[in-house]
Amino acid sequence: MSPREKIRSRIRPTWQGVFWLLLAAVLLTQGWYRTIGLLAFLAFFLFGLMAIEVLYIVCWRRGLNQLQIKRRLPEVIVAGQPFFVELEIQNPGRRQFGLRIEDPVEAETGGRPFAGQSAQWGDYLWQLPRKEKVVRRVQRVLPQRGKYRWSGIRVSTGFPLGLCRREAYYEYIQERVVLPPVGQVNLPHLQSVLELQPPRTTTPRPWQRPLPGAEFEFHGLREYRSGDSPRYVHWRSSARTGQLLVREMEPPASEDLVLVLEAWRPDSNADAEAFADLEEAISLAASVVLAWNRQAGRHLALLVLDRPCRILAAETATPSVRNLLEALALVQGCTEAPLADALATASPGAQLLGLPFQLRQAPVLWISSRTNTPIPKNLPLPVALWTTPRQAQAAGWYNPPAVRPWQQLEPAVD
Repeated sequence: MSPREKIRSRIRPTWQGVFWLLLAAVLLTQGWYRTIGLLAFLAFFLFGLMAIEVLYIVCWRRGLNQLQIKRRLPEVIVAGQPFFVELEIQNPGRRQFGLRIEDPVEAETGGRPFAGQSAQWGDYLWQLPRKEKVVRRVQRVLPQRGKYRWSGIRVSTGFPLGLCRREAYYEYIQERVVLPPVGQVNLPHLQSVLELQPPRTTTPRPWQRPLPGAEFEFHGLREYRSGDSPRYVHWRSSARTGQLLVREMEPPASEDLVLVLEAWRPDSNADAEAFADLEEAISLAASVVLAWNRQAGRHLALLVLDRPCRILAAETATPSVRNLLEALALVQGCTEAPLADALATASPGAQLLGLPFQLRQAPVLWISSRTNTPIPKNLPLPVALWTTPRQAQAAGWYNPPAVRPWQQLEPAVD
């Protein structure tokens, strides 16, 4: 949106101007009733200066509406990490003096369990010559994940006396999703843990027939069954044992991953430490997504147990991975405790149908924000690892972010 499309301008008195008028009125009253000409002269002098100020603001400051302002924001903003905002101001009209620039940003708290507060950046330009362009670059830090909105830029001037100000509001709307802070994930260690852990599920996996040319790994030997292909008969072992033995093959370990985030949060009466468990879990999930994104060609699915539940899939090293991070940034959390239990009681096919076909046999990493809850049983997903942020850190494959902005925040009241 161009800032020249919607511009609102107004003139308002300042508190200095109000005090100026009250002082002039008191002096005029005292001079009139006490017949002191000096006080009356001083009062009219103050009124005259106020009139000159208003006339100057009205007549000579109309060029304030002709400014051309552009704001540049980075595409990726992470909570707790500094970033730069650029404002480019160009003056095609007459020279401007005493410009005050305000650029507020508001946090839309509907997607986060913490209270968001608006922040405001201000700058002052002594003068802006005609046909000159000024670029202001400021460093900012947003403490919370979620969606932020830069609504508009306010430019005002009270030159020369500051008794009243002329304001021009440029409606320059921009939105950004601030991503959660991420830590470091030891990806080889995590992959080894996922391969060693047996899947916690009672749903049998379908048997896969080896396709011609497919790469399958040798699993072991078993007795020959009717229908087995003779090409898989291990003749040396069969001759030694006196019975037919065939090679049992299995597909290699999948490099794909299904990430499940159990976004449980306490009610609004809990302390901030209880809310921090959810933020820790979201940060861990975002760290795993970025770590899995280092190698191209992998597939990654994200299942967020929130209200409502969301399922997203992406291929690594593609722009679609950002959708997973933004989904984590907008997690609100659910106060109902038995989220995983409700999922376990569902039919096995109901949840698997929501996943892409190539991810239905991928290992599942279950991240929960509930620290004192037993591992759910009878899950319809082949969960390879159920963990919390503290357990992941204790296992040695995860280091939390150095800056945890949620520790300085207060929970919102529903």
